[in-house]
Amino acid sequence: MTMLQPSEAQLRSVIDQTLHGVIFTDALGRIAFHNRAAAALFGYGADEMCGLDIGLLIPADLGLETRELPEVPPPNLILAFTDATSDVRARRKDGSEFVVDLTLSRTDVEGVTLYSMVLVDITARLEAEVEKQRLHVQLAKAHKLESVGQLAAGVAHEINTPTQYVGDNLHFVKEGLPALWTLLAAYRDAAAADDPDRRRAAIAAAEQLATTLDLDYLTEEMPRAIDQAIEGASQIAGIVSAMKAFCHPGRPEKESIDLNAAVENTIDVSRNEWKYIARVERDLAPDLPRVMCNSNEIRQVVLNLLVNAAQAIAEKPGTKGGVRGTIRLSTRCASGYAEIEIADDGPGIPEHVMPRLFEPFFTTKGVGKGTGQGLAIAHSIIVDGHDGEIVVQSQPGHGTSFVLRLPL
Repeated sequence: MTMLQPSEAQLRSVIDQTLHGVIFTDALGRIAFHNRAAAALFGYGADEMCGLDIGLLIPADLGLETRELPEVPPPNLILAFTDATSDVRARRKDGSEFVVDLTLSRTDVEGVTLYSMVLVDITARLEAEVEKQRLHVQLAKAHKLESVGQLAAGVAHEINTPTQYVGDNLHFVKEGLPALWTLLAAYRDAAAADDPDRRRAAIAAAEQLATTLDLDYLTEEMPRAIDQAIEGASQIAGIVSAMKAFCHPGRPEKESIDLNAAVENTIDVSRNEWKYIARVERDLAPDLPRVMCNSNEIRQVVLNLLVNAAQAIAEKPGTKGGVRGTIRLSTRCASGYAEIEIADDGPGIPEHVMPRLFEPFFTTKGVGKGTGQGLAIAHSIIVDGHDGEIVVQSQPGHGTSFVLRLPL
């Protein structure tokens, strides 16, 4: 069989029809040949680029990484990259810059060294990725606002109870104080009396007043009422502080945070979502190291999973009539990761649902009860945003466990 040898003209014709930019340079970095796609890519005419230094199109000062050069390096740094693919910034004829995916290889033909480059404009792709990230951030913020709105009524209820507690105790103290002042004035009059008979009469009257006012009850209950008011005020401060921390915009970048504190804060904020349905158990490792992450995002994920666990327990047969389930939150270190586990004894997840858990807009909840974004956002935050992992284990009828793994 005779092999057909294509002529140089045929090869040039084929390359010229290629959709991606193709450039050949000599060992000095001068453009020896380019196709029409390359000329259009850089904004030159059909034959304007021949003889130009490749450094005019891909300058080394636009962020091209340098590495160990060959013993006799070519004049332009771009040619130090042989048989390599990388994203580099390029410059058009009009001076505007863009990003190309550059594949560079070296070829020796009959003693002549040529460098071939295939260039693909990826500016649009990068812009799309930036836009995708921006939309993800906006979606996460919107979901957080939705969560805050969902928690608002519960937090108001949580604050109302200790507020009423504080008010009732302070009213009791207010009503008891005039009686004490009256009794104190009676004893003062007795102490000021000069005549012994008058003093005895005044003391007897003061003692009778003390009996009438039930002094023993007041002296026992008023300090207790003050302590209870202080305790109630402390509960209010704790709820407000937890909500403030949860709603704080925080820093967009990662920071070193205490995961245990983030978990505790989320439990406090979401109390009204689970307290009538389940009891929450904590098993937080005291020696858990601080972790570099976005604290707001981690709290958002824990909240999503905690509320999901409560809602799942509420749907489990047999949990009605005051029988509560159990949600267990634990932290630990394992194999170079800090782990947060949220486990419940709810109905579990059906096997056919497991593969679709993290799909956007997928939900098994009824209309108006779920948007299908919670787990999708959780996956994006943990896996994409923090290079972590989410491990799910579930046994239908016996509960579900979500483990968030964050690299240390």
